[in-house]
Amino acid sequence: MGPVVTYWSGSAHDSVVQAELIAYIAKLAELNDARLRRRTMLRTDVHDAMTLPEASPVYLPPNISYCDQMLQGRIAIGRSMLILEQLSGLARESATMITCPIAWNAELPMASCAIYSRADEHHYAVRLPAFGVQGIVFRIYDPRHMYPDNDCMSFTFILAPNFPEIDGQIVQVHSRAQIATLDDDLLQHADWILETPSLNLRYFLEEWFDLLMAWIKIFFIPNLEYWRNAILNRFDEINDSIGRLIAAEGSDVAKQAVFEFILESFENEADQWDEEIAKLDRQNPDLEH
Repeated sequence: MGPVVTYWSGSAHDSVVQAELIAYIAKLAELNDARLRRRTMLRTDVHDAMTLPEASPVYLPPNISYCDQMLQGRIAIGRSMLILEQLSGLARESATMITCPIAWNAELPMASCAIYSRADEHHYAVRLPAFGVQGIVFRIYDPRHMYPDNDCMSFTFILAPNFPEIDGQIVQVHSRAQIATLDDDLLQHADWILETPSLNLRYFLEEWFDLLMAWIKIFFIPNLEYWRNAILNRFDEINDSIGRLIAAEGSDVAKQAVFEFILESFENEADQWDEEIAKLDRQNPDLEH
């Protein structure tokens, strides 16, 4: 069985809401980071044997990174991003939608918004004036270390007040260091790649992912959409439970209580998987890899 590919998208225009969510996610990221650091020291034969072989070099980002910077230049945008629809509309309105045979022709003038061409099957080549991104990205702990090329959770927001159609959109930002590892001639010329955040899971943390996303949707980003086997998987069930807690305790208390349960659930599931893998290691002392 292959990985379960999850994704999430939505927007928050209020900087206070963005900052509060980032602060909460930072607490989860720090808890997660402690486990990533222990994994380096406690790695077992079974951990190594269960790790999928890497077909090509993989860029390993820091366990936690905070993003607060300006982006501009040659940007590849994933086809799956809702942002493309808004950008297409902006480009049509300003008559700056350009099709050219070579992505990011250096002689083309900068425009308020220009979609130049398809960079490849999955991305479009875009030029935009400078805009900001701010948020947090962290590598999710998995005791098996199965998907090093897609193990990050991104809660990074576009800051583009002059473009309200895309302002506040959650994105996953790939820098030049990450792009350099891609086997794609066209994307190699990009300065940045923006995509819908996604994460590969397999058994571990799958239902936990639903709970985290539902919590974010209820308390921070009402238009959040997420996918794990189905759109908004288990949301109605989780929303009913949290709704009863809100009615009984109030929104602020419920928000904090559910988040603490999210942290506790993460720790408990990680402990269970660590113990299971350690047990397998004890049962297979001569395992070769």
